[in-house]
Amino acid sequence: MSKLVLDPRRAVGKNLYDTHRLLWNLFADAPDRTRDFLFREQDEPYTFLTVSRRQPEDTTGWWSIQIKPYAPKLQAGDAVAFSLRVNAVVKRNENGKQRRFDIVQDACLRMKELNQNAQMPTRAEIAQEAGTRWLLARQQALGLSIESAAILVEGCKVERFVKRATRDTRSGVVSLGIMDLQGTAEVKDPQLLLQALFQGVGPAKGFGCGLLLIRRV
Repeated sequence: MSKLVLDPRRAVGKNLYDTHRLLWNLFADAPDRTRDFLFREQDEPYTFLTVSRRQPEDTTGWWSIQIKPYAPKLQAGDAVAFSLRVNAVVKRNENGKQRRFDIVQDACLRMKELNQNAQMPTRAEIAQEAGTRWLLARQQALGLSIESAAILVEGCKVERFVKRATRDTRSGVVSLGIMDLQGTAEVKDPQLLLQALFQGVGPAKGFGCGLLLIRRV
């Protein structure tokens, strides 16, 4: 686990895609390297937390880096508090193709269709309900038993940025829903939880989503 602080002079005007590229440079030690790290932006300016198989290497001098071993020791029955930044989506078929939709946007649209003349809940209320339902549906796969009443959706937002073309993808505007969740849970399957801690949760891991953090309570 590494704490990375970027020189503020190098961060002017950076969006999610630029951040992705900056962090990738710390771990891309070969042209054919596949991503084997997770990252999350912290509340402190220009500060990121990463979990990786290898240590980051700064060849630019732009970063201040603190590294420590990360080997959680977990047992069934452990009580933990968790924090998760995630791109929470629902998959739906459209014109024969499967597409991903942000769960908050999707819930808002469906509520409007069903309750055209009724007063809508606030976006925060919709996010709380949708985020709780999304997370509870995945608790077994995460090796956790999550206390539903303790789940808090701290915030949700939509980030838009231009993704430049690469060898394998086209350029275009990307819209990414990002949700922050926290709560408490009991460890049910330590191996599944370890897998989630090291491999991440949900899509958009290359853009700062999916890093699950836990601590004992």
